This record gives sequence, structure tokens and C-alpha cells, in this order.
Amino acid sequence: MNITVVEIDRNMLDIALKWFGLELDNMHRVIIEDGVEYVKRIARAGAKFNVIHLDACTMEENVDTNCPMDIFYTEEMVRNYAAMLKPRGVVIMNVLTLTGNDMAAAKKVGPLTEPFQWVNV
Repeated sequence: MNITVVEIDRNMLDIALKWFGLELDNMHRVIIEDGVEYVKRIARAGAKFNVIHLDACTMEENVDTNCPMDIFYTEEMVRNYAAMLKPRGVVIMNVLTLTGNDMAAAKKVGPLTEPFQWVNV
């Protein structure tokens, strides 16, 4: 399995290495970069993935969804995800709300349906 992880905070990588036994090699790498910028850059470069697992969260209290953050739901980002997928590829999103308003969170997933053949919530 070839795994690329994008993490904005170098401290999170240090914690994973020290406390969770994360081992990096040529098949498992961590790129320290803003995920939005990474997705834009890689989509332009034409890279293709079997799986995109989106788990980019905020702990802000006054948002409809904490995971993923709003910036990851934009039309541009959704088009980028679709462009980055191999023909049978999938996007997996952890969707979480701390407000308890599950319907508001579910509505955010709506725009994701257009570029994809199947969407399951």
C-alpha cells in the first residue's frame, strides 16, 4: 500500500512518531503542508489516487460541521477531488458536528454529489 498523508501541523507528526510508533518509508510518507494547497497543487499536476480520506477538522464551536472544515466543501475542492481519483477511486470524509445539528452537516455533503457517480452518507 502506498500512503501519502498531508498534515498542516508538524507537531502532529512528531507526536505520531514519538507516541504512536509511526514509521515512515518510501511507501508511507507525511507531507507538512496546508491540505487545501496540497489538493490544488496535486490536482493541477494530474496525480491520481485510489482513495482520498479527508479528516481535516476544526474545534470551533459556531460552525455547521467541524469535520471537514468548510473550505473542503467548496465547488473548487470537490472538482479537485474528482480530478484526483482513479476511475474506481473513492473519497471518504469524516463528517462531524459538535452542535448536534446533524441535518445541517448532512446538507453540506449535498454539493459533493454532482461530480461523482455515487454518494453514500
